[in-house]
Amino acid sequence: LLTALGREISKIPCHPRLATAIVRASEAAGDDDDNVLLAACIAASFFLDEESQSGGNKNDPDLTSKVRSMLQHSFLFSACQRFARRVGGAKGVAAIQELSNNDDLVAKMLSSLGESLLPGFVDMVAERKG
Repeated sequence: LLTALGREISKIPCHPRLATAIVRASEAAGDDDDNVLLAACIAASFFLDEESQSGGNKNDPDLTSKVRSMLQHSFLFSACQRFARRVGGAKGVAAIQELSNNDDLVAKMLSSLGESLLPGFVDMVAERKG
């Protein structure tokens, strides 16, 4: 028996932790700040999901530099858009597309990478805090 969240997560073709973060960010999407979280979550998931990793140093933990690189290289940006369509549908593609011409949005998104992934890793944060 799956919860509503579990059913949503099962539809997204990536790791369940990343899918949880994407579902939560997608639920909140609506105004610009919430789209920033969705874009950040999808961009971070693009590099963390083993099936979608493309190019670059896969062991580099610096997501900010990876996302900046993705925004500067059209082949990576296109791959991220395809990933966004798979995991976030039209809402995900729109969130990623907004980044292409908006430096302020990119800056907000880069500073939101960790926050955007938090819903998928709540148990680990609680465990760490004790």
